[in-house]
Amino acid sequence: MNIFLVWSVDKIDKWNIKPTCYALSEQGGKCDIELPVIVYKPPLRVSISFSDDGGMMIDGDQYILQCTVHDVAPVEKLIVIYYREQMILGQRKSNNTRKSSVTEVFTLDIQPSKDDDKAQYWCEARLELGPEGPQPPPVMASQKLTAKVLYGPHLICPRKLQVKEGEGLKCEVMGNPHPQVTWIRDGQVVDLPAHSQIEHAGKYTAWTKGLFGEKNFTVDVEIIVNSVWEPLLYATQSWNIQ
Repeated sequence: MNIFLVWSVDKIDKWNIKPTCYALSEQGGKCDIELPVIVYKPPLRVSISFSDDGGMMIDGDQYILQCTVHDVAPVEKLIVIYYREQMILGQRKSNNTRKSSVTEVFTLDIQPSKDDDKAQYWCEARLELGPEGPQPPPVMASQKLTAKVLYGPHLICPRKLQVKEGEGLKCEVMGNPHPQVTWIRDGQVVDLPAHSQIEHAGKYTAWTKGLFGEKNFTVDVEIIVNSVWEPLLYATQSWNIQ
């Protein structure tokens, strides 16, 4: 025979409770068993930070991403997941077997690149209490932290650039902070042409100067002349011959 007792409480402030079930037989024997109880507390707050000066990082250097989970129990059942945008960077678990609520800091090593500039980092704390625990598991996310990655000059165009006649010569040098850029052709300072002509073909050099020193880039520009047959071919195809 199975006997059930519904136990309802407004609040539990004991973390190591051990309810015991007793049974008595007609022969006078008795048995007892302790019931496993997990007292859990979802995080009060989850926060994320960089270990340096608030998110200002340099391309290629190593940094530590910190996720702090405040006032959670039991922390050994907690899984912390790190994200960059929607990509999972890694997971961490605690070795702390304390049953009462604690605040714990989890860390992850990262190596940001220039592509991570302005990317958002965040973390998520998830209490995995098993199939008998609450479903879905209690989850709390941190705020989103926007990274600032400093990087040196970077050329945004191929070193051998083909441009159609009449089109602009689009070639940029990017950096954070943005460097000073001077374009040189045949030893003279020039502006990149907005409407390319055949005489604009040649080698262009970008002289850059900024936080990470000086760096030069050379671009070999080829101007593609439009064929004189293209308008004639289009006109021929447009005729309506009766």
